[in-house]
This record gives sequence, C-alpha cells and structure tokens, in this order.
Amino acid sequence: MNGKKSNKWVFRFMILLIIIVCGVGGYYRYYSAISDKSVISRTLYSTIRLFGASFDIDYGKAAALEDSVAVIAALEIAKWLAIFITGHVIFKLLRPYLSRFFVAFGLFAWGHKKRQVLIIGNNSNNLNIYRTVKKPYSPLLLADSLEDCEALSEQGIRAATVANRKKGGASSDYRGTGKWLRKVLERAVSRGERCTVIINTGNDEDNLNISKTAVEWLSGYLSEYRSRINDPDIPDPDKAGDRRYIVSVFEKIRIYVFGDRAHQAVYGEFQKNSAGVLNYINKYRLVAFDFVENNPLTEYIGKETFSKFFSNAAVSRDFDFNVIMLGFGEINREILSVSVANNQFSEQNPGGIPALKKVNYHIFDRDKTVIDRNLSNTLLRYEKEFLYDIGSGLLDKNDYSDLPDTPANIYQEYLDVNDTEFNKRLKYICTANPNSENHVIVAIGGDLENMDVAQRLSEKKKEWGIDNVRIFARVSGGSMFKTDYYTFGNEEKLVYDYNMICRNKFEELAIRRNLMYDYENNRINKKPASYEELETLAKSNWYVTMDSNKRLSNFYSILSLRMKLQLLGLDCREGDKPENAGEAVTSNEEYFDIYAGSYRPTVAMARSGENGKDIYSYDELPQKSEFEKGGVRSSLTVQEHYRWNAFMVSCGFIPQSIGKTLEKGSKSYEEKTHANLSSFEGLFQYRKAMAEHLDCEQSDTDVIKYDCQLMDDAWWFLDSKGYKVFRRW
Repeated sequence: MNGKKSNKWVFRFMILLIIIVCGVGGYYRYYSAISDKSVISRTLYSTIRLFGASFDIDYGKAAALEDSVAVIAALEIAKWLAIFITGHVIFKLLRPYLSRFFVAFGLFAWGHKKRQVLIIGNNSNNLNIYRTVKKPYSPLLLADSLEDCEALSEQGIRAATVANRKKGGASSDYRGTGKWLRKVLERAVSRGERCTVIINTGNDEDNLNISKTAVEWLSGYLSEYRSRINDPDIPDPDKAGDRRYIVSVFEKIRIYVFGDRAHQAVYGEFQKNSAGVLNYINKYRLVAFDFVENNPLTEYIGKETFSKFFSNAAVSRDFDFNVIMLGFGEINREILSVSVANNQFSEQNPGGIPALKKVNYHIFDRDKTVIDRNLSNTLLRYEKEFLYDIGSGLLDKNDYSDLPDTPANIYQEYLDVNDTEFNKRLKYICTANPNSENHVIVAIGGDLENMDVAQRLSEKKKEWGIDNVRIFARVSGGSMFKTDYYTFGNEEKLVYDYNMICRNKFEELAIRRNLMYDYENNRINKKPASYEELETLAKSNWYVTMDSNKRLSNFYSILSLRMKLQLLGLDCREGDKPENAGEAVTSNEEYFDIYAGSYRPTVAMARSGENGKDIYSYDELPQKSEFEKGGVRSSLTVQEHYRWNAFMVSCGFIPQSIGKTLEKGSKSYEEKTHANLSSFEGLFQYRKAMAEHLDCEQSDTDVIKYDCQLMDDAWWFLDSKGYKVFRRW
C-alpha cells in the first residue's frame, strides 16, 4: 500500500512540474503585453524571471512569441489545474478533521431521532442487520475506527465511533463504548424515546463488557421503582404509577447481545441478572426456533393418515415419529434441544390418563464425544444425573412425587453418510413401522455438501418407494435450486435481520401468554379495580420480578401452538391463510366448539375493549375422571404438561423433593429444581400434599389449571396480533 501511494504522489508532482514549465513562457509573454501591471502580476513576473534565470529556460521566451490566444488558453488551463491540485492537497490534509465533523454531525442528528436502533460492531452480519431496519426506526452502526466510518458512509450507512485507536491496531478498542452507550440510554429514558441496541462485535468478551456498563446503569436507575413495587408495606394503589412507569421504560429500551453457544451459561447468568433488559441471542437457537416453528412433526401428515391415527388431539400407539439427524454439530445440537422441548404428544389410553408419546431421535455421527457440556448440563441432566442417582440409590424415589418419564428416546448411531451400513440403517428406521412420520435433518458440513447428501437421499427415497420421509438440508446461504427436499437455515433472513432478532410479534404473544397466568391469579388475590390495572400488574411482573427461565418458558409455549392446533385439525398463519386451507375459524365461540365442546372454562370477567378477553375462572377443582375420559381439551391439557416437563428438562431442571417443597416452596431457580416436574399423576399428589400442609382446600393448591390456559386463550391472543386460525382441510 505504501509503495502505491508513493508512486501516485510522484506522478502527480511530475504533472504539476510539466504544467508550470509549459506555462511560464506564455505568462512571460502575456505579462509584457498588458498595461495594467498589478502588484500580484509584478510579483509573479519577478518570480518567473527568477525561475527562468535559475534554470535558463530560453524556450520559455520562444513560447511567448507564439500566438497569444493559444498562450492565454494554456495559461488558464495551467492556472486551474494548479488550483485543483492545490485544493486536492489541502483537502487531503483536512480530510481527517472533516470526517470527524461529519461523523459527529451524523451522530448528533441520530441522537434526536424518536426511534433509535444502535448496532455495535462493524462486520458483514451487522451491515445486513442495518439494511433490514425500516422506517420509522433510525439505525446507526458503531464502528471501531474513523476509517471504518468513512468507508461505511460511502455505502450510505450512518456510522460513528468512540474508539481511541487508529486502524491497524492489534485489537478492537471498546473500552469507551459501554460508557457512551450508557449516555445514549440515559437520554432515551429521559425523553421517553425508543432505543434498541444490538451488540455483535464478534468477540464475546467485548460483547459482555459493553453490555455490563449499560445494564448496570439501567438496573440501578430502576432499582428504586422495583423496590417500591416489591415492598409489601406499600399499598397496591400507591404502586400503580411506579408499575406504569417501569413498564413504559422496558417496552421502549431493549438490548440484544449475540454470543457463542459455547459460552451459553455465562450469557444466561448475565441475562438473569439484567432485570429483564438484556436478551441473549444464540444464532443457532434462532435457526432452530424457525425450523421447529415452520416444520412441526404434524405439518406434512395428510387428512387420511390424520383421521386414522389421531383422535381427540392424541396419537395412536400404532403410530411413530422419527427424527433422524445427520451430523451433530452446533446447529443439530440446538435443533435437538428445541425439538425435544416442543415435540411432545399424548398417547391414546382408553380408560386412563393419556400417556406420553415419545419421539425417537437418531443421531448419526461417528464421533463418540458428540455430547458437549451444554447438553450434559441441560437436556441430559435429568436422565444422566438425576435418574442415575435414583437408580444407584443415592436418592430415594419415595421422596418425590411420581417422576416423569424422559421426554424423548435419543439414540446414538455411530455411522455417517460415508459408511457402507448407513443406507441400510436409515432405510430400516424409516420402514420398520410403515405408520410413521420421518424427518431427516442434514447438517454435516457446508451448504453444497448438505445439498448433495439431501439430493442423494431424495433419490434413495424414490428407490425405496416410501413417501413418509421429509428431508431437510441446512443451507445457510439459501437454496440455489428447485429441489426434491426442503431447505432451512438461511442466516441472512433468520439471524441477521432486525425483525427476526427482535421478534416483536412473537415476543408480544409470549407476554400475552404470561398475562393469562397473572390475570387469573391477580383476579383472586389482588382484586384490581379495572381491566387496564390487571394488564399493568401482569406486565410489571414480566419485567420486574420474573426469572429469565420463566420468560423463556412463555416463548416455548408459543412455539408449540401450531402443532397443538394441527392436532385439532386446525392451523394458524399471520395474515392471509394458504390457498389450499379450509374455512377460517372466525370467532372464539367457533374455536371452543372444536376445542372444548361442553367442557369449557367459566367466564369470571367479561371481555373488555376491542382487544380485551374474557377472564376465566379455574376455581373448580379438575378431577382425574375428566382426564380419563380422553376428551380433546383434556388430552391437550395433559400434553401441555408433558411439553412443560420437556422444556424444564431441556433447561437442566430436575424434580424437587416433597420435603423441600413443603419447607421452601415449589421451585428454586438457583438450584434448578421444581416440584411440578412430575408425571401428570404427580400433579394430583402435589396439590393434595400442599393442601394438607397449608390446611386449605385442594383447589387453592391446584396447578393443573395452568396447563389448560394456553389453549383456552389461544384463539384470542392469536387473533389480537393478526393471526388467522383456519381448518387444515
């Protein structure tokens, strides 16, 4: 680079010298012809004579004898070229200062926008996020050098920097970014403006350090309001203003920080202590969420198969689900965890409570150490640690409510696609039970390799003459061809997109789902004066007191909605329904006819406002006999408990002993234990033991009602956010 720059300046100097030499003679002649000799002209004339005398340029005199028009033209050209080059040199000298001015001016203008989006880190992924931010939101990219800002401005991207280093330093300098971010948030909070911050520098230590200063300030700023809300000595009516204010802040200030899956526990702890401000973004989880949301195991089952093997939202014992994972890298590990937490079914059990219908997961990978520390401490903790201790006598099974089964059958297949036995084993899994649904997920390497394997499997599928196999290839850059298989995992659309990071509607649905819990509890315990107060109570709980695991639980419950609706012969979509779908379910009443029949909840508070909902009463004690009948609402209630169990297991929770529950309460987020992590039968045992301990009615200690709420409220909160519920056929 230095050599090229040096050559460029030598060339420019030579051109300037030639222009001066060629123009000197002409000006000499031109000067002798004019009568009005100004001071400037005389000075320049003297300089020219000195130049000519020094270098003895007689050819300059000869040039002066030429035609005066040509001489004057040459002189003018020389003059303006000299002015241009001089100006260019001056601009080069002033450019750093001008750049700083324009960067500072752009930052000042952005700081007065009402809806700010700050993206920290200069990389191609963040550039894609920047370009997906639409009006009325105003984005700003925070780079780590002035040179970066100049390059970004040439691409039409508003950028700023607070770094102290120059380009080419050993590492990025983000030491001042956290303090600067704190000032940005202070201003946004004081003005009541919206500010979304996305932190993705590519370095986890930088990400956490930047987040820390901002989160500590915001937590401290809100600590007084939070302490007043949690103070039992302050009457509820006096807390109303604090609740409304703290909700308004949290609804407008959001921080999303990207992090490596290998450091998931660190980010999880940081998120837990961030007072609801920080949201940890694991890009593989975003891909897994999208995959599970759009490809539930019931998605591709036809009407004939559905009528034969599915009834009352439960699955026949003769039907199987198989998920075959080819490769077990980061993406398939996350898909396994999210899928197990979501893919839970109840099995038809005439005369008894619906049993758990397990999905079979077959992991094809030669590596015998594919289970990493994340899975060992989360999804597999219950089986490999807790049940091992029960089996070895280290823990007494009688100290607990009836224990749940493991949420899935997970098999390690020590083969890969290059092994000669692979095709035989794959064919056996898919054909052992002709009444099965089989999903094959290919994520063994790069995009082309995944597509190549998926295409070969598509050909094998035709060769074997089976049509109950769906093949999915992970293609991070998007599919390039029309294929016989499905593709997923386009990171540009699923990960590095502003709307996918914030998932505004998805988050709003999760908040609304949690409101349903709080509505029912607060209706009885706090007796709010109005529907609006009820909503404020619920939202302040979401932001002020809730554990991050519980927030995540609400996201997973929303993720399970499509599969639950499909078990009813229904489905949902945002906006218009698919062309080949049946009639829309246009009212909550019509939905309840399909979902609950005569077994409906009692309305305690009637619908209020355009988007209001009926508040249901769950005072009546759910009886075991009702679930043994095997009705639709009962089956989905049981299934929801199995799904919640699977989610808690996927987060690393284990059952809590009865003795500890009676002594300290039903759960410990610190120790990751929960008393309701049990079979469905165990929920009846729990409410009986708690009622005897507290000397109250069992209806006061019942938790089964919470498993009803998701589907009881599903049509309302889907409809309120623009989703249509429709019949599949």
